[in-house]
Amino acid sequence: MRSVVVNSFSLLLVSLWLNSAAAVVVNIKTVAEEFDADTSFVNIGDSIKFIIGIGHDVKEITEAAYDANTTTPYAGGFYYSAGNSYYVIDEVRTYHFCCTYHMSSSQMKGVIIASGFESSYEYSNMSTLSVFPNPTFDYIYFDNNENFTFRVIDLNGNIVLVSETTGGFADKIDVTLLKPGWYFAEFILGGKKKTIRFIKQ
Repeated sequence: MRSVVVNSFSLLLVSLWLNSAAAVVVNIKTVAEEFDADTSFVNIGDSIKFIIGIGHDVKEITEAAYDANTTTPYAGGFYYSAGNSYYVIDEVRTYHFCCTYHMSSSQMKGVIIASGFESSYEYSNMSTLSVFPNPTFDYIYFDNNENFTFRVIDLNGNIVLVSETTGGFADKIDVTLLKPGWYFAEFILGGKKKTIRFIKQ
């Protein structure tokens, strides 16, 4: 776990991240007594840009604190006061955060859900792939004319389903045995990958 202190060296690192095809910067900012993104999905190597207004801060807290609307800090977690700060995602887990000034009054909080993928897994020649319906109860379908290896991965980075597609129109994968929640559908072909988030209800 590491946070980025804003100095000349870290500004150089941020510049490299911003110009890297693999890295994505996700903005989370304060608007009145809320965060404009209370749930964000990111990948390993992405960075969060916290844009914190005067009278606010952002602190990483434990899951128990998040559920109880308290401000118990996550050990080794991030903390930033007002201003712009960057945090690099380097661990697969769910990050819980809050504004310590407004947690008790307005429950000003959010989560960042980090997967074990790299952003460079998106390839333009696979951009037309999509899954439907999303959310789904039983099957996910996708239009497909290639024989992909197909995997479903949970938010902890665990592979929970592996299959081979048939290359037919409207291929389908049975997800009825998966627990409700967010998952990643990962298509693999010739060393290239594309991941699509979906919800199992």
